[in-house]
Amino acid sequence: MRSAGRQLTACFYGDDFTGAADALLQYGRAGLRARLVVDPGLIGAAAAEGLDVLGVAGVARALPSERIAREIEPVLDALAWLEPRFLQYKVCSTFDSSPERGSIGRACEVARDRFPGRPIPVLAAQPGLGRYTLFSNHFARAGDGLVYRLDEHPTMSVHPVTPARDANLVRVLAAQAPELEVGALDLLGLRGGGGRGLAAEEGDVIVVDAIEDSDLVRVGAAIWVDAGPDPLFVVGSGGLSRGLATQLRGPVPAVGELGEVGAMLALAGSASPDTRRQVGAATRAGWAAFALPEVWRDGGEELLDQVVETIAAGRSVVVHPGSATPSTGVVKVGEEIGDALARLLGATAAETSLRRVLVAGGDTCGSVFQRLDVDAFELIGDVSEVPVCRVSSRVPGLDGIEVALKGGQIGAVDLFDRARAGQGVALR
Repeated sequence: MRSAGRQLTACFYGDDFTGAADALLQYGRAGLRARLVVDPGLIGAAAAEGLDVLGVAGVARALPSERIAREIEPVLDALAWLEPRFLQYKVCSTFDSSPERGSIGRACEVARDRFPGRPIPVLAAQPGLGRYTLFSNHFARAGDGLVYRLDEHPTMSVHPVTPARDANLVRVLAAQAPELEVGALDLLGLRGGGGRGLAAEEGDVIVVDAIEDSDLVRVGAAIWVDAGPDPLFVVGSGGLSRGLATQLRGPVPAVGELGEVGAMLALAGSASPDTRRQVGAATRAGWAAFALPEVWRDGGEELLDQVVETIAAGRSVVVHPGSATPSTGVVKVGEEIGDALARLLGATAAETSLRRVLVAGGDTCGSVFQRLDVDAFELIGDVSEVPVCRVSSRVPGLDGIEVALKGGQIGAVDLFDRARAGQGVALR
């Protein structure tokens, strides 16, 4: 095991970049010293020195499930070597996964072999984002303000990659992890638990209910009871990060303002209705808008020149999917978009005085930043529940740039202009 540095209270692996940044936000808000690395090769005692929490931004949510073990095994081993009390597998609060792609159940199977002896708690709820679990059935608020069962949600039920066919997370995980017994702790059991841990619950994996922030505190306390000398593996959303953080709270961070920037760049790879509304609001607010299909037609050269010229002239730019979608496969489209947007961001940062950028879509964030020479993200604040981080990079144009990492269905309608104006909270 590691031989240097203080013990970390928690480590986490985010199965997409925006999810990882959300976990960073939840721990950072609690006053915990947290850092998010992009390259798993940077995990080590030196990287963790002086921290309470160390996270890794990954891409398992976008992978075929047969590739998940290869993706997460070395990361889990490296994080476990740091001897944290808890090791969180951070997932989206809409539980984006299927037996074929991004399988959360498969991740539990992999972890069960490495962290035996105690059941794996699974908490998907995040009430602050309108995500709730009741009697193992998961619900999510949509852009119309209404709360739907996950399998009736207007976006998640028709998701192009992992459509929600069942709202019952016990059944969802059982289908994804046939080697494991999946149990549940419902809201009545959680609230009447009297402070006991989860180790006595039946099952290899335990789906835990929560509908209010007070329930997250109860879950955090119950998990704390089960903590021991070896890392306890847990699975969950930013709600779980928040629940754990209530038990690990450090000094309350000072709060300030992010501050306004001049021209800002937004890369909106997400095609969710919420992101489309945000793109429309930005366009009405005077942002220049360019559609991604141009990238596929001309290799991106014309688009790159237009974006650089527009940013240099002091006007904010949003690049978005447009109304057309190529008929090629999901993986190929993702590679094309990732290559083009990474090149676009790198060139714009190098050729202009760009200070802040927003990237929308968990898979898009991963695809972009894994192609750039970025080492880590440091949390500096949030805008409308969207984490804003400062980039650490060996590339001068990228080093120090501020990045808002936005999930597809997160944020106010006018988020892009709020981010440009710095209408958020800075944590110092």
